[in-house]
Amino acid sequence: MTADGVILPPMLSPTLPSDWELPEPLSPTIPSEFDLEPKRGADGEPAESTPAASTAGVRATVKKKATNGEVARKSLSASSLDSKLKKPVEPKRRIVILKYPPQKPVDDDPKYKALRSKMHHWVERARSKKHEADAAMGNRQHHQAAVAGLDSAICFIRAFDLEDRAQKVVNRDLHVKSWSTLVPYLAKMATYLESVDSDIAGMCYQVLAVVNIRIMLHGGRESPLAAKRAIQEFRRGLALLPFSLLEEKYSLGWTASKLNPNGCDPLNDRALLPLHANTNPQEAAALALHMGREWASQEGIPYTWDAQAAL
Repeated sequence: MTADGVILPPMLSPTLPSDWELPEPLSPTIPSEFDLEPKRGADGEPAESTPAASTAGVRATVKKKATNGEVARKSLSASSLDSKLKKPVEPKRRIVILKYPPQKPVDDDPKYKALRSKMHHWVERARSKKHEADAAMGNRQHHQAAVAGLDSAICFIRAFDLEDRAQKVVNRDLHVKSWSTLVPYLAKMATYLESVDSDIAGMCYQVLAVVNIRIMLHGGRESPLAAKRAIQEFRRGLALLPFSLLEEKYSLGWTASKLNPNGCDPLNDRALLPLHANTNPQEAAALALHMGREWASQEGIPYTWDAQAAL
């Protein structure tokens, strides 16, 4: 209780004065209402209110100018952020296009065309002789069928050798399919000659072995089988036609394969006896022609050999 008899609430201190003096009125230049949220300009920066506008009771905004330091800091921070987000720009590369003169197609090569033309010629000759051999075999003319079939095989070897030479001229891979078609034909002929008890059956087996070696060298998946066949055919051919029999009965083939005493080349032919893994098909065909002609002469078979012009 105060001296005047006023009872104060319990939360107020009794030491507080009982009379309060109001402060002096605020300055007339200060607005009676305050806007707590500042105005922002067009660029999003806060604006400052001028004293004149406050005095007139009108809220006016003035855009705050950024100092040079602030501009530099902003540009530096923006550039560093861009460098982190963006990949470095690579310099433009200069593309150089080299122009070469047009090249002729492979089929237009004159040497290639000439060799292919000769190949087709000998393929046709070989097919003609094969039909002749089939007809003689059907008429049971065994000797005539043997010489015609051997002549056909030699012409086929000549044709496929020309095909290999044409491929080499244009730097292409050598074909195997053509040589593979010759294998069953030579095998059939060798079996037929062996059945009629002909001496040249052994020679035919050896020529077949040389053809299989040619397939082995460029045959890919066919190489293992071709190598196995070549070994078997060489053994069979030497068993049917040993060197002693060749020298005794077929002196033309044996003499033609002897070396010139003044050099290392055969006297009359390119084929060196015995036939082996390094003998090429042309050498084997040359030996087959010599032996076939001599055998036909001994048996009294009149026949004109087309293969003679091929070798």
